[in-house]
Amino acid sequence: MSCRKKRLIDHWRRFRGGPDFSRNEVIDVKLENYLFSLTLPLSNISSVEPPREVNFPFSQDGWFERHAVNRQQHHLVHIYTSLWMYLPIGLLARQNELGVLSCSAWIKKIPNAKVVNAENLNEIGSYLIEEYDTHYNSPVIGDNYLGFNTKVCQQKREELNKYAPDMSKARLNESIKCALEASGFPCLAPYEIRMVNGNNWVFYLEHQTRSYTNDRYYCLPLKGEYYLIIRFRYRVDLAQKFKLWKKHAEAAEKRIMESVKIESVEPLQIESQK
Repeated sequence: MSCRKKRLIDHWRRFRGGPDFSRNEVIDVKLENYLFSLTLPLSNISSVEPPREVNFPFSQDGWFERHAVNRQQHHLVHIYTSLWMYLPIGLLARQNELGVLSCSAWIKKIPNAKVVNAENLNEIGSYLIEEYDTHYNSPVIGDNYLGFNTKVCQQKREELNKYAPDMSKARLNESIKCALEASGFPCLAPYEIRMVNGNNWVFYLEHQTRSYTNDRYYCLPLKGEYYLIIRFRYRVDLAQKFKLWKKHAEAAEKRIMESVKIESVEPLQIESQK
């Protein structure tokens, strides 16, 4: 595409950047007996990339525990992440970016203490919603936002007991509810089961309170208690401009998911189990 034509398209769309499928890379990794690949546009964010791992023997004794990290409620092994910046044009061009779309691939594991069949899509979907709720509403407050909603409630209750000790219980509960809505982690919508490129995935959405920023998760069983996650994050920096690039990002998400290929010596497609 010529530079002039690209400038005309950017002017019509009213943003620059985002995923450009005219320049792609194929990510190929081995997940034990699975060959996993997805096609991603080249990132438009310059960075120094460490050597990429291509072999993930996730179910070998102790391997997952040695390589896993914690990110909020997620205990995961990171496979790969790519990011694409959306930029303004015209009078906004010198301001901050409009936002960033990212795509990450992870391996996760159902904890041993949980009685969950990770090969049953409905069970894993219910577990993922529970994992979120249990983490942010934990009575124990700790790292990675553990018990964050509990902390918000405690702080608001202490504040009101100090400055408004005669407040009725109903008004107290309403004030705590408003504090959670303003800064807590909201409840999730029910998960869905989506067919993409021949495989059924558990899909669910997380969104930040009073923000358009959201995380969109596609989850696929692998083996035993292990499952694959592909997460798309829409980081919205200028909320009033999100509508400019939202549909472009959604189309890129759809195209990336349709590029996912997982080949196995064993059947991988898991039907929804009622």
